[in-house]
Order: sequence, then structure tokens, then C-alpha cells
Amino acid sequence: KKALSEFRRTHHDSWHEHREKFTEDQLVILADVLISPSYYA
Repeated sequence: KKALSEFRRTHHDSWHEHREKFTEDQLVILADVLISPSYYA
């Protein structure tokens, strides 16, 4: 998780280009890992 967070932080400016390299499934996994779960769910 730390490595993915660091990648997203350091590549934030060009994320729109990088996200095109991932499959839809990979983007879902990234979102699951990088987005904190809601404490109210």
C-alpha cells in the first residue's frame, strides 16, 4: 500500500497518462487499496 501511495503521490501530475496503462480491473484494485474505507459504512 505504501508503494502504491508513493507512486500515486509522485506521479499525480501525469496520472491521467499513467491510468491509461492499467486495465479496468487493476484500476479497481488500486482504488480499493488507496481509498480509505469509510468508518460509517
